[in-house]
Amino acid sequence: MLAYTTRGDGDRVVLFVHGVLSTGRSLAPLARRLLTQRPELRAILPDLPGHNDAPTEDTPPTIDAVADRIVELAAHLANEPIDVVGHSMGGRIALRAAQRAPEHIRSVVVLDAPAGPLQHRPSPLEPTIDALLAAPEQAPDADAMGEALEHVDPNTRRWLLGHLATEADHVRWTVDRAYVAALRQSVMHADLFDAPSVFVLRGERSPFVIDEDIEACREHGIEVIDIPNAGHDLHVSAARVVVGHLCTRLDRGER
Repeated sequence: MLAYTTRGDGDRVVLFVHGVLSTGRSLAPLARRLLTQRPELRAILPDLPGHNDAPTEDTPPTIDAVADRIVELAAHLANEPIDVVGHSMGGRIALRAAQRAPEHIRSVVVLDAPAGPLQHRPSPLEPTIDALLAAPEQAPDADAMGEALEHVDPNTRRWLLGHLATEADHVRWTVDRAYVAALRQSVMHADLFDAPSVFVLRGERSPFVIDEDIEACREHGIEVIDIPNAGHDLHVSAARVVVGHLCTRLDRGER
């Protein structure tokens, strides 16, 4: 089962699923903000396979296999359906979980990810994945690893270097780079339009969810709301607004 951390001790469970090259910690500030307004909730923040040294041996790098891990965790956490909030790739995995086991997933709130297949267009993340795969497995220290990533823009480099663990005489990656790259490809190919009870929040300035994605979602009956002045990481730059929408969605109690 996926390793996870917990925030709060309420009876109603909200599971937060992080995006690619991230960890459960990345959504912890959003979860804490939500719990201040809804103390009856309990937030669960797992690490997906291949991230933060989470094991991959029993989970093939496919959206179905990882979604099944989400379902397994949901069934373990509660005797009733739970709500799921997923960012980016995590949102798409959450949609697949809802498709595969709607009896365990009450609703899915997707933070800046489309529901349709994405392999027909280049992703803004592609150069970052390529740079990560080309980097050495380990280096003497973080500065040396940074030099190996010198062609990457500074903000992306800092983000990637945050996924290093320090050993006695070297640093190493805490992400299984090949696994994550393969999982991401599987996630991009999935058609997720028919997942039940879906709500999408898009960062108005995000390059990941474009107007044709929004039109397609709405054609399939999926509600989409734009968050003004926010990009892909809308849960950081517009956390207050995002939490407001989460509260509204949770209050509906939809299935």
